[in-house]
Amino acid sequence: MERVTFPDPRVRTALEKHIAVKVNTDREENRAVCERYRPAGGIPSYAIVAPDGTLRGQFIGFRKPAAFLDALTNAKPPKPRPALPSGPALNDRIKRNIRTLDKRVPGRSRVLEWIGVRRQSVEEWTKEQNAALDDLTLIGKPAVPALLYAVEHGSARVTQRCAVVLGRIKDLEAKPRLAALLGHRDSHVRRAAVKSIGLYYDRAFLPALCERLEDREEKIAVRVEAASAINHIAASYGGIADARLSRALILAARNDNARLRFECLQALFAIDSPLDLAALFPLMDDHRAAVGFSDREYTVSECACWVFLGRCGHRLVRIDGRELKGYTPKAISFLKSWYKREKDNLVWDPERKHFRLRKS
Repeated sequence: MERVTFPDPRVRTALEKHIAVKVNTDREENRAVCERYRPAGGIPSYAIVAPDGTLRGQFIGFRKPAAFLDALTNAKPPKPRPALPSGPALNDRIKRNIRTLDKRVPGRSRVLEWIGVRRQSVEEWTKEQNAALDDLTLIGKPAVPALLYAVEHGSARVTQRCAVVLGRIKDLEAKPRLAALLGHRDSHVRRAAVKSIGLYYDRAFLPALCERLEDREEKIAVRVEAASAINHIAASYGGIADARLSRALILAARNDNARLRFECLQALFAIDSPLDLAALFPLMDDHRAAVGFSDREYTVSECACWVFLGRCGHRLVRIDGRELKGYTPKAISFLKSWYKREKDNLVWDPERKHFRLRKS
């Protein structure tokens, strides 16, 4: 939007009648604004607010100049949320949803099938679970006390699912309890707690997440979630200079799991600290597909090369009159040989947050 839409003369003229305010919806200090105007559930999200604070319109997503101008003129406010019941009716609704979350995955019973008793299918169970999760999220803060009680006294199954809801609601009262769940005996609970903690975008959680990542005895799924949460939190601050996180991520990336390697490398993008670039060499030779997006799959090797180039200020895209086109084995070999030749001349630039060549 900042490169394509906003520089357009027609858009600039239309926006002269407005005061543009950019808000990071991930930040804790912007919670009140988000609760008042409720971002439309996408990135980027736009709200047109009148001088008296009334929400006049809302729309989401990248739009070219013509489509943006149309949305700016014709956007409508979101439909009001349905009114919640109060008193005992609301409490019963919350308890009913939590009881639903405590249900086991239905198994198959040949005896019941033989006598003609139909059991709930896995598809029906999944739909029911998702409905309960969504309803508790919609209820929001009034459901937090009951969710915290279920987390404290319920089974590992219900604790895991209630932790997911608490992460969605992001109530401040739940933060200490979610942090305590990082030491829970059940790995599924720990994974849910890590994921929910990442949704708070609070750097105070980074040391605890780093401990989960550094623990080599921890389940891979939990370590993957920890790396992802570190990435989200650090990126929400526009990057964080933390040498311990940088070391923990590169050490965790030595694990042979491709997804863990990819998440660690992704997180390194948001950590503005020096890094031993030679530690990336084994990862640059890992051509396994780690994650897929809308257009194609991405490999560990590609991500490692992005980190390498980013730590060098992307100066290696063109060097010695040559242009790197794709991360082929030949291009990767060139990057390695360049680093071995120039590593003694590289110095860290704290302002630009990458290495540069020492001036002769």
